[in-house]
Amino acid sequence: MVSRLEGTAPFCEVTGLQGYPRAAKARALVAELRPEPILTNWNTWLRTQRPSSDGAARQFAPHITVARARETIRLPEHEGVSGISVELDKPGLYRSVTHPDGAVYQRLEAGWAP
Repeated sequence: MVSRLEGTAPFCEVTGLQGYPRAAKARALVAELRPEPILTNWNTWLRTQRPSSDGAARQFAPHITVARARETIRLPEHEGVSGISVELDKPGLYRSVTHPDGAVYQRLEAGWAP
């Protein structure tokens, strides 16, 4: 699946920092990425290969998880981070399953295919 990105390590622009699932009750800090065509095309292809188990299409939100917290925390607004560019040299495909104790993440695939 990762090989579908054709071994290209795209540069993506960070558009902001955000608490996830929301700032008032964050369990993670994520750097939001501008949805570059290479990422949106990959996402479209992935949806044909791995449809959602509940049939619901989730909104595509490309991001890098910067930090996680065991307890929910309140995060302040973060400004002034736009324009930062990052190279996505090790993309990963994860499945998250939500449990009462928190989400469990399973790496389905990572890195570039040879």
